[in-house]
Amino acid sequence: MLPILAPLFDQRTAAYAARLGCDASSYAQALPLPALLEGPQLDDAISRHAAHWRSGDLRAVASAWSLDYFAAMLVPAMAATAVLRHRLPLAAAQVRVVMAPNGGMAQVCLPHAGHPWPQASPQERYEELVWQHLAPVVAALNKRFRTPSAVLWGNAVRYIHAVLQRGVLLALPSQDGLAEDRRLLLDSPLWPDGRTNPLYHRRAVPPAGVDYLHRNCCMYYRLPGEDYCAACPLRSRHGKRACD
Repeated sequence: MLPILAPLFDQRTAAYAARLGCDASSYAQALPLPALLEGPQLDDAISRHAAHWRSGDLRAVASAWSLDYFAAMLVPAMAATAVLRHRLPLAAAQVRVVMAPNGGMAQVCLPHAGHPWPQASPQERYEELVWQHLAPVVAALNKRFRTPSAVLWGNAVRYIHAVLQRGVLLALPSQDGLAEDRRLLLDSPLWPDGRTNPLYHRRAVPPAGVDYLHRNCCMYYRLPGEDYCAACPLRSRHGKRACD
């Protein structure tokens, strides 16, 4: 865990931040993220992840892989950016990764711990994360495995939403100061400069008795032994009992 994040995560939530670090020796030995996205290592990672899931549906496996990657990177990155107003080096060109035996993410490595950025606007703070990190990850998985971009961006939204609205950071006393970040990232169809916001998606209306639905299905139901989750937007259409 990055030392600056320690006050935000308690014993129950520390795992959300454990895989993002800036240890110099780990960084030196890790694989540059662009090399993973552009080379045969990504095919190998998804192949191993497919064996882990015992699935030949590479679209769904790539979606599952993206959820694991975003779990490793996005919650701590969002905590630093949104809560601490701290700038991390998050452009894909600066990030390196260590792969797990199952093809997932063992560690995401940064070259340094960044610096405070208290006066930056939300657009400035998220420009690098959204357009120089998330965008190339989504593009690579969509191009190589045909996982729909909307699914992949929706997977990223789950972790962004978790930080901004759903209280994953249980050690955080208040989230009142995050409204601007929510409006930019989740609730605005356009970026301030006019670009289409890929994180925006019109929310489905939850059926009676359901508090929240994800904006996009993650395709987990296509993996062996899995089902529609309790917050799946497809759940009511298919009349299936969802697993919690």
